[in-house]
Amino acid sequence: TTYNTTVINLLLLISVVIFLEIMFILLIGYVGIILGHKSNKNKMARSIVIGFILYFVFQAATLGLIAIYGLFNPEVMNLINTTDIVDVEAIKSVMYAGIGIYIVYSIILYYIGKINLNKGVNVE
Repeated sequence: TTYNTTVINLLLLISVVIFLEIMFILLIGYVGIILGHKSNKNKMARSIVIGFILYFVFQAATLGLIAIYGLFNPEVMNLINTTDIVDVEAIKSVMYAGIGIYIVYSIILYYIGKINLNKGVNVE
């Protein structure tokens, strides 16, 4: 698959990926705070630990999904396995996959946070 590669398109794509990653990180923080404040002891410490655990779990899943995608697209696997110069199209396809992944993650985190807030959180 070939995509129309111009500098403007590439910059726009990078901007969308960065925006979605920042939104994902913010949602991780909110969900960590919500889940951490459900306990009665060490709310702040639990919030931080839960946030880090969620971040690492989701990032491990992202690496796994990209590796699985690389099994079907050898150019993408070259991004992981080698230091050779890779075609811009492979990088763009990973960015498109990342956009989809971060959108799905954000939706999942939004609903986790919403469900737990509806159950009630001790904010004292």
